[in-house]
Amino acid sequence: MTAASSEVTGNLGTTYETQVAAYYLVSVLTGFGGQGLDGARIETLAMQRKVHGDPLDDIVVEGRRPDDQTARLQLQVKTRLEVGLSKGDFQDILNACWEAMTAIGFAVGRDRFGAVTQGIALEAYAAVRKLTEIARLTSDGQTFAANLAAPGQTNAPARRIHRDVTAGLARAAGRSVTPDEIWTFYRHFLLMRIETVGEGASQRTSAIARLASVLTPADAARAEDLFDALEALARQLNARAGKLNGAGLLDRLAGRYAFRADVAPDSIEQITVRARA
Repeated sequence: MTAASSEVTGNLGTTYETQVAAYYLVSVLTGFGGQGLDGARIETLAMQRKVHGDPLDDIVVEGRRPDDQTARLQLQVKTRLEVGLSKGDFQDILNACWEAMTAIGFAVGRDRFGAVTQGIALEAYAAVRKLTEIARLTSDGQTFAANLAAPGQTNAPARRIHRDVTAGLARAAGRSVTPDEIWTFYRHFLLMRIETVGEGASQRTSAIARLASVLTPADAARAEDLFDALEALARQLNARAGKLNGAGLLDRLAGRYAFRADVAPDSIEQITVRARA
């Protein structure tokens, strides 16, 4: 059995999905940290991994933290996302997040799960970010619940979304969920806006700038072309439920681009050494 990729099935979100994957491949290639795994060096990217046991399977990123522990990020990618139980995509994401959070091998405090989108109502986006921020600044479910109930901590949109999340997690679990389970969900849940498509796509622009910084001065002007090459590789990963690390990525780019030899720690020079080992 093989995973049916959204590219194969004709999903209109494929262009956005592969551009988000290319954005993370920039981190695999350059050694910079990736959004969602702050502080970790991104080592691999995989796509369409449900058949390999990842409930949120569009993009799976693996990294290594400064303490040498691994961290994983599972993402569903939606060109547009509406937050609320009346929206089918949102409940599907909650179902997959619950499955990921309760899976054997999930590293509490290190692994993350969630959704990435380019189109979301700013009010809903801010509300979810507020809820996850409060969870990460509290020590347990009871304290989290008390903080949410405190005057001035949340606004009406955040309270509505919290009710929907609580009900959605209960649906996913098939039972009522405890305060600690809700708190654990928020601590590990990420809702990210990554803009890679259209005018003003800030993350695409910053990714191209990062690529330019690791190319030789003579080749720096080809950074946008390099990003396009990474997107082409992402399309292949998407179609084949593939996985790629830094050495494999560099091998596929060998001879096509001139990388700086003096790029500092955990980047091209070290990837080259590993590839030759």
